[in-house]
Amino acid sequence: MSHGNLVVSNLFKDLLRVDYFKSGLALFLLYSALNVFQRGAYNVARRIKSSCVLSVQIDSKDESYRWLLEWLGAHPYSQHATELNLITSYESDNTSSTRPKVIFTPAIGNHFFNYKGSFVWMNRSRDSNLTDLTNGGFIESITVTMLGKNRKQITNLINDAMDLYYAKDEGKTVVYTNCGGSWGRTGSPRAPRPLASVILPEGIKENILLDIKKFLHNSKWYRDMGIPYRRGYLFYGHPGSGKTSLIYALAGEFRMNICIVNLSEKHMNDETLNQLLNSAPMRSVLVLEDIDAAFNQREGDSATVTFSGLLNALDGIAAQEGKILFMTTNKIEVLDPALTRPGRVDVSYFFGLASRTQVVEMFKRFFPTASLSMSKDFVSILPEESVTMAELQGFLLKNRENAANAISNLPSFVASLQNKKLKNAVAEETTDS
Repeated sequence: MSHGNLVVSNLFKDLLRVDYFKSGLALFLLYSALNVFQRGAYNVARRIKSSCVLSVQIDSKDESYRWLLEWLGAHPYSQHATELNLITSYESDNTSSTRPKVIFTPAIGNHFFNYKGSFVWMNRSRDSNLTDLTNGGFIESITVTMLGKNRKQITNLINDAMDLYYAKDEGKTVVYTNCGGSWGRTGSPRAPRPLASVILPEGIKENILLDIKKFLHNSKWYRDMGIPYRRGYLFYGHPGSGKTSLIYALAGEFRMNICIVNLSEKHMNDETLNQLLNSAPMRSVLVLEDIDAAFNQREGDSATVTFSGLLNALDGIAAQEGKILFMTTNKIEVLDPALTRPGRVDVSYFFGLASRTQVVEMFKRFFPTASLSMSKDFVSILPEESVTMAELQGFLLKNRENAANAISNLPSFVASLQNKKLKNAVAEETTDS
């Protein structure tokens, strides 16, 4: 052995005689062994998980999060769980009480239960550093973990949750509005409005129904022709003449939901409008009410939605395909031609004051057993195109108990309408002067 190696060997032996060095070496060797073991155990666990476990994470920003919460609330596990959260749900058919339905769901943390013979580990977590602008709370997530690599069972669980959630919407119309830049439900699902309840001049309902049917059944033709698969309708005319009522009835007829955009809404801007118009839920119609408000904002310094932003959202490069858009206005004369050109507005209809035919139909709807002579008497008292359908309906609602009373009270109603118009005319003259 060389002199250098001998010196190192003797130095090492001397060090081993020192207790603290022996202890430090032992700890180092033990730590190294544990570290190797942990890495090995972690790798083994990761391999086991990747080959034997399937997980899916659902964020509260996604619609499916609500499905899962309500499904979990109906699961037997939630009936005996001791750590719960509470959510409320208003039932549209419950007209006898304003109280909501209370649903208990598993709280933040880990939960274990059985689903159709499969073991389920569910972890519900919350990030207190992030806020969900949709519901005003913190961002949450649910991670569902099941044994096995077959996705069928975990897919069945999600589908069951979706079926349960949408069962209460079956045959109803859901209304969506803007919630922080995304679509959120407004109120409870409502029963579809019958088309027969919307009384319009002959041909309007029939023509629009036919046009929508052709559009919905010709998506391939649009693609083959290279034409954007979108359809735009403009309803204009007097307030209370049935524009919005017809839209609700059409949505019910085609089993579609309604997405309403208010261009004058606070915090509405070009980016938000574009996001909303191009991310509407499936099977929905888009509604821009009082579109003339956008035109009025065009020149205003305080406008948040610009006219160019509106046009781009309607038919820009990112515009949503398969979209049915309804726009309404009481002042078509102020609309810019760029807004109403073909491709943005494909079909336009005027909604005027009540015609004699509309008055007769409305009277018969309220009093189906009334005689023909009573209908003629009612129409003869009411001047042609002197009232909106909304005003006429309001009068008949007040007198719905008796057709004879409705006829006898009609002259005073007509007189009140004439006085109202006279006051409005005087006010307009005063404003102009």
